[in-house]
Amino acid sequence: MGRYKFENLLRSTHVNFLLCGGIFIAFFLLSMPHNSESVPVRYSNHTSDRYGIQFQYPSDWELKEKTNRFEETSDITVNKVTLNDTGLITISYSNATFGKFGEYGIEPVTTRVYVIYNAMMGDYNKETQEIEQPSFVNIDGQKAGTFILAQKNKYDENAINMGVQIWLVYSGNKSWFIAFTAPTNIFDSSKDTEIRDHFIKSIKFPGINNATRSNATSN
Repeated sequence: MGRYKFENLLRSTHVNFLLCGGIFIAFFLLSMPHNSESVPVRYSNHTSDRYGIQFQYPSDWELKEKTNRFEETSDITVNKVTLNDTGLITISYSNATFGKFGEYGIEPVTTRVYVIYNAMMGDYNKETQEIEQPSFVNIDGQKAGTFILAQKNKYDENAINMGVQIWLVYSGNKSWFIAFTAPTNIFDSSKDTEIRDHFIKSIKFPGINNATRSNATSN
């Protein structure tokens, strides 16, 4: 399923955020040996006023924010500069209205996460394996849906099997589509697990007021 076809599928179900092609960049990164498991990870802070998010990421990773809405990439991309590790963090932001709150029932986040999950599971261009079914957590007081898949491009002889964890967070008319992607052989390594967990726990949404937080946790 192409990027634009997938985007149209999400839009047709009123999931009105941009699923950029950034998470699929990881399918073209080469997996190289790394021997830095015992080296403590240092983190840098990043605040994006444009995309309404704060988080910490490994200091030796490179962070890029999209400056042109026509760029075919995620709004924020963070990855290893030297390719010794091939972890990739992508964040896509939308401030478009999803529709009436009750349109998706009591738990609209649940509906939207399953729409994305089913679309990715049904991508005919990739061999897809379910690793973790959709579940729900809180990220900075906001209800978030998450799941993990393993995917490999069917039509690339040199394709690497990639693990990808998705998080969908929304509050009012704002949404964040977050992904962590890495080759399956290092996805659950102690280093990548620490980076992934630290990144998610560090996320803040400074533009969300307390009233919105209260409403989000109850939905």
